[in-house]
Amino acid sequence: MLLPTILSLTCVTAMHAQAAPSVTPTISAPGTVPSLSTAPIAGEFSYSLTGSESYVTGYQGTSNSGSSTNISGQATYVSNSETHPLSLIYSGGYFFGNGGDLNSSSYQNVGVSQLLISRRWRLGIADTITFLPSSPLYGVSGVPFSGDIGTTPITTGGIPTQSILTNYGQQVSNTVSGSVSRDITGKTFVEGFGSYTVQRFLQTGLNNNSVGASASLGHHFSARDTVSGSYTYAKYSFSTPVSGFNNFAFSSNGVSASYSHAFNRKLSLQLSAGPQWISSNQPALIPDRVLFASAVSIGYQGERTRTTISYNRSPNIGSGVLLGALSDNINVTAQRNFSRNWTGGITANYGRASGLAAVPGENIQTKSFYGGVQATRRLGENFSAFGSYSAATQSSSGQAIARNAFDGTAHIVTVGLTFAPRSMRFGRP
Repeated sequence: MLLPTILSLTCVTAMHAQAAPSVTPTISAPGTVPSLSTAPIAGEFSYSLTGSESYVTGYQGTSNSGSSTNISGQATYVSNSETHPLSLIYSGGYFFGNGGDLNSSSYQNVGVSQLLISRRWRLGIADTITFLPSSPLYGVSGVPFSGDIGTTPITTGGIPTQSILTNYGQQVSNTVSGSVSRDITGKTFVEGFGSYTVQRFLQTGLNNNSVGASASLGHHFSARDTVSGSYTYAKYSFSTPVSGFNNFAFSSNGVSASYSHAFNRKLSLQLSAGPQWISSNQPALIPDRVLFASAVSIGYQGERTRTTISYNRSPNIGSGVLLGALSDNINVTAQRNFSRNWTGGITANYGRASGLAAVPGENIQTKSFYGGVQATRRLGENFSAFGSYSAATQSSSGQAIARNAFDGTAHIVTVGLTFAPRSMRFGRP
């Protein structure tokens, strides 16, 4: 079960590569920090291996149909400590393109988070590294072949903030982040956050760096209601020369108000909104302007069903395609255990991105949608079989300078077999 580790990473990386108010779904994860032994290596380790076959048409900008043979694996470790929990997650694999101009590529995702918790202080640090063949789409792996549709990606903190789909173009990114919070009184608290992201493209794309920081003051009015105010800062810079300029960069400064409410133990709501002031070192490319950023998230966690519905509007780096973008995303992610043997997952995201730059070729708008459904059948103690269908489509009002934006529609049908033995526990139960 990967959810506890993903949530531990999400709590530290929720503002990855974004300047807008971050709203991360509040979903409890029993077992993430259980009341067990605090021995140095005490914890739980689990892994799975998956083999699958896919029928593909239009994926990554290919014009023909083809097939793909896929091998992947996932592994997680969650420590038992209540005061310094450690979480590790790996998801990766390789897909072999067969015909239809489909490229072959590996994909790798690694994440680690360490929390230090005392009576009043909470400190966190996290590092995530990803290597993907194109922009991330589904689940923990970021690709539609791995059988993890309906899970939360570790590279975006749960809510997508960049919505531009790309053709084949391998990319690597690394985000290091840290957080600190302290209870001033029994109900009032302060929080701080910082992150640094590096994104590089092996083929076509705008290499970039991002720095983000925030400071918040909040108050618990009741066990169910929390209000906070935040200041956020982000700087986005490009190491690739663009439009005749070297070292182009833009930044955003913003303030926001946030409200969270727990309707009950299963259903929660989070709201955040505020203005963002945009400026750049080349006003001819991105002139000074004021944007409105907002985020809404509804999370439900029942015994059999986990669902998150979210909306996010925020400026961002532009996915390596544009010189910055203002993106709107509506996302739905859900998993359900129908019975002991049957589970299902769904992911859907509608995105719209408008270029922040005022020059031809950059001031374009893209509209995208990707979605997938998956059904999984348990086969005995350690095996399961799954089938999934995924689709993605995108259109734009013009051609970006980077010329790697996906334009068209893709369909992917996948069947696979997963081996997942029982998790191994270390230390005393």
